[in-house]
Amino acid sequence: MSLKAFHIVFILISVALCLVFGGWGYQRYMDENGVLALGFIVASLGASWGLVLYLKWFLRKSKHLGLLMACLIPIFYSTPAMACAVCIGNIDSPMTRGVKAAVWFLLGVVGLVLAGFGGIFLYWSHRSRLLSQSQPK
Repeated sequence: MSLKAFHIVFILISVALCLVFGGWGYQRYMDENGVLALGFIVASLGASWGLVLYLKWFLRKSKHLGLLMACLIPIFYSTPAMACAVCIGNIDSPMTRGVKAAVWFLLGVVGLVLAGFGGIFLYWSHRSRLLSQSQPK
């Protein structure tokens, strides 16, 4: 899939998502008659209309994008790329050891962030359960 096609699909999915959220806001407005839900409907419909206008602009502007990319591709592939020790697979290289350490460090950071989010969700679930038990029925 080309970048242009991906961009078009992404915009269409975003428009559909805005319309779904607008429908959800309408349902909330019908249930509660809240001003916040009405503002959410207006914001969702405004965002979807803005995305449709952007899509129209993008399609008009990118009409000649394929020709431009066909002219630029030879420029990017005119020189050969030299692989580093990591790509070639030299295990004894200090660069390889450094990259492996960086990958493990980043995996640890991501793991800690995910564990933090999991802890927050468990805490919120526990607090919600305590709150619902303390309220009279």
